[in-house]
Amino acid sequence: MIEEILWADDIINPIIYNYIILLKNDNVIIFITTNSSPSNEWNEKLLNRLKNLIKNENLMIKVVEKLPPLNSLGAYVGWKLSRVLDLDEANNWSRLPDPIRKMVFDSFKQLEMEMAK
Repeated sequence: MIEEILWADDIINPIIYNYIILLKNDNVIIFITTNSSPSNEWNEKLLNRLKNLIKNENLMIKVVEKLPPLNSLGAYVGWKLSRVLDLDEANNWSRLPDPIRKMVFDSFKQLEMEMAK
């Protein structure tokens, strides 16, 4: 279902290449890679579509240059499940490469600040 939204025919310019869903407490951040930087309008359109699927006010999408290799996150459970990483599980933080770990930490901090307003 999420792929139908991310890879919908009318989601163009930029094109979404890949994604990972990160969970922490009640927060959900979807990191995506694209072929170019999206506009604010593009972000809002995609976020609204995702909110129809993921009923969570603490939802954020974040465009990143690179994602951690999916096989290092859970090849033992299959590629679909490895796209979801529960960061309430302390061991999962160590699976993130350093630059991505910092982006994830900063993104959750930003989301928590926005939700506190």
